[in-house]
Amino acid sequence: MDVRMILAKVDGQRLQRAISGLEDGSFQVYCTLHDEEHVAGSVLNGDGQEYAVNIGNGYASCDCPDAVYRKVACKHVLAMALQLQRAEEEMPAS
Repeated sequence: MDVRMILAKVDGQRLQRAISGLEDGSFQVYCTLHDEEHVAGSVLNGDGQEYAVNIGNGYASCDCPDAVYRKVACKHVLAMALQLQRAEEEMPAS
């Protein structure tokens, strides 16, 4: 699954919040399902709120108010996408 498409189409402010949250440890990303077409899990923020995140080929969703009401890729989706991209980059080539 290529998460670069999600990261390429986002608001810069949300992306910066996701990067900051991962860097300072206020976002914890948990994957419960990861296959070639879909990733599901949750992101726990610094306030103790946990949000369900799903990313697949051509879609991304989160149950936080920002994503639900504004219909945008929120910082939680972006945090998971960044974590996935980092993991893919660290995997040895086969």
